[in-house]
Amino acid sequence: MLIIYKRYLYAPKATFVSFISYIIGLGSIVLFLCSLGMIFSDKPLIGIAATPVSGCLLALCIYGWQFLPEKLAKTETIKNITTTAKYGRLYVKNNPEQYTYIRTVNPAFANKY
Repeated sequence: MLIIYKRYLYAPKATFVSFISYIIGLGSIVLFLCSLGMIFSDKPLIGIAATPVSGCLLALCIYGWQFLPEKLAKTETIKNITTTAKYGRLYVKNNPEQYTYIRTVNPAFANKY
């Protein structure tokens, strides 16, 4: 299973959450493999205790990778495009037909560009 973090163009916080969940997912896979090794070695109790922890971390990773960044990106994208000149310019660069709309809803963009 290869999970790669998602990049949200207009929502850097959502990208950061996606990246952190990617790192947590990698850590949970490593912890699971280490716990399996401990089960079959001389420390089985530690391995048995670490296995559910790695499962919980993997569940947190899947939630943080799939659902949480999407929720953040919905609100943050609209907020950034309508309040920040930098994101307004980036949005207009990718969607030139939206120039007049962004100019009316984003006063910082209207003053700068």
